[in-house]
Amino acid sequence: MSLRWLTAAISALLLGASCAGTGARVSHGPQREAKPSSASVSAPSTAAVTSATSLEPAQSAVQPVNSPIVAVTEPSELAELEANGFALARLLVNGDATTTAELAKLSAFQSLFDVVRADVRDAARPHPLARVTSIDGFRLFDERWLASSEMSFALAGVFNRLDRRAFYARSCGEVRFLYRLGYRTTQGGAPMSSRLPMMVNVVFLLDDAGDATCQRSARGWLTPPDVTGPALTRWLAQTGALAPVARAHWSLKSVETNLQTFRLQSSVLPSLAGHIEYDLRVFHATGDARHTFAPAPMENMPDAPRLAKARRERDALLAYLREPTVLASLDRGTLTVPDSFLAKRATSFAPRGLSRRANRPFSLLFGERDFSGLDLSRFSTIRSPAALLRRLDAASCSGCHESRSIAGFHFVGMDRADEPGFNALFSGLSSHLERDLERRARYVAALAAGHAPDEFRPLPERQAGGTGFGAPCGLGDPGFADWTCAAGLSCTRLEDREVGVCLSAESEIGSPCEYGELHDAQVPYRDSVANMSKPACRAACDGNFSGFPLGACVASCKSHNPALACSAFLDVDGFQNCLRAHGSFNACAAQFVSGLGVRACDARTACRQDYVCARTAQPGVGACIPPYFLYQLRLDGYPIAR
Repeated sequence: MSLRWLTAAISALLLGASCAGTGARVSHGPQREAKPSSASVSAPSTAAVTSATSLEPAQSAVQPVNSPIVAVTEPSELAELEANGFALARLLVNGDATTTAELAKLSAFQSLFDVVRADVRDAARPHPLARVTSIDGFRLFDERWLASSEMSFALAGVFNRLDRRAFYARSCGEVRFLYRLGYRTTQGGAPMSSRLPMMVNVVFLLDDAGDATCQRSARGWLTPPDVTGPALTRWLAQTGALAPVARAHWSLKSVETNLQTFRLQSSVLPSLAGHIEYDLRVFHATGDARHTFAPAPMENMPDAPRLAKARRERDALLAYLREPTVLASLDRGTLTVPDSFLAKRATSFAPRGLSRRANRPFSLLFGERDFSGLDLSRFSTIRSPAALLRRLDAASCSGCHESRSIAGFHFVGMDRADEPGFNALFSGLSSHLERDLERRARYVAALAAGHAPDEFRPLPERQAGGTGFGAPCGLGDPGFADWTCAAGLSCTRLEDREVGVCLSAESEIGSPCEYGELHDAQVPYRDSVANMSKPACRAACDGNFSGFPLGACVASCKSHNPALACSAFLDVDGFQNCLRAHGSFNACAAQFVSGLGVRACDARTACRQDYVCARTAQPGVGACIPPYFLYQLRLDGYPIAR
């Protein structure tokens, strides 16, 4: 995927206004939180990653501008940036370390890794059977990977976040560098490499000194005419927004980590299709020299366990959230909760997203009655207490990371073209991020043209879902009245108490086929589903026990169905048995990969919650499968422990 595609290819900007001044809407149907506009953006499919989208004819005059770059995700372009000063150690501490064994010798990374190791041990503490294994059902992140000569963090993406300026006084937003943990080793006498479910995000703030409107910063991301490919990458690093002159206005904000710490196999917790935990942290440097880092408060992540015991603090947070100006900021998606209420660690839980209370920290503290008596009629996204709480929870770290994400992440990096199909994603962007890049591009284009950008941010689960098959929809609460389904689909209640799923009357390919009543326990790993409904599929149902959350109707790859895609489906248990017997990666894959007919997906057609769009042999078409059938999204079964 090239830089040209990830500019979101804005080829024209409406004069007079475009989270851009026109509030341009990107949707598959009506959504209240996406404001009306005179223009809409259609993104290209990932089959044509170098093609540009265009704005539809506008009602007002337009003036051509260069496309704003909002993300760099092409592996070859990232490798070039990494080799020219943007490797993790070089960027953070001006060091030369590459492997995690080398990184661990630096005090800055030692301080980061020590906290992560402690979190892994803490995740294991409730489970006496938890260990590093690919055999038993209680599987743990291998902390030895953080000091291995075969492990390293590779630059997976660079993101322009000028749209984050609303959260910081006297700033022009952020620039983010995301790195993903991966390995290279020898297995069965042959090379073996892949990536692992751990990301490190290095975040810089851009000061607005001499650039109060941030127009200069925005123009640093505008692509020059006729500059493409490697030349565009070099321009960005030498002359554009990543050049030394631009970096003189940067200051390190934070280092952030997200990793999969613990997995319960679906066979251990069959009603949920397993249980997976993700550890999230934010670190701040303890001094200007960046020698050590310490955990810091996490944006909009309330410390629910502490506040639940401290009634006065809880009530103070509630009073803050009920203030009219705070409600307005929540409605437009720019809420900033004071640090005194915030946690320094978050855990998100999969599957089931916001259906699980453990992913909803504000709802652990407050109920709908706490927001009764408020006049919410003037708002767009919080028109009822239930909608207000869901908007709050979606703004938290745990809630956001479980809203239409890729196994607890919104970005995991793009897979190379030579990555085997059974281990490759159609796109490394979550469906929420796919849509949000379009919003961000309009925002940057507005700044570059000297216009005031629209600060409105849609809800992540709603922004990603549209109104098609699998989209979220309202079940009757007035706050979700405009969460509707496209023609031919109806809103079906599954396991979420507030939000249903758009489905057809018949159980078509990809439809849920095993769901019931979700019961939240005191501890998340004891959550369960009872009183299962099992609507019949035309062919077969792969259920929760098999690792398919809420079940999914599947079929043979030979079936004639326009909604079907043939997935290169991995028999993970057999594959791991083969690796343990010292088979090579390719030889084991040849034995334990087969075809399975599942629901098709692409850049504009998202999978339902808890499924990811995997690569297929058919160009431009992906396949919706549970994420943990992709080997790169699992923490278990790797022959690396050194």
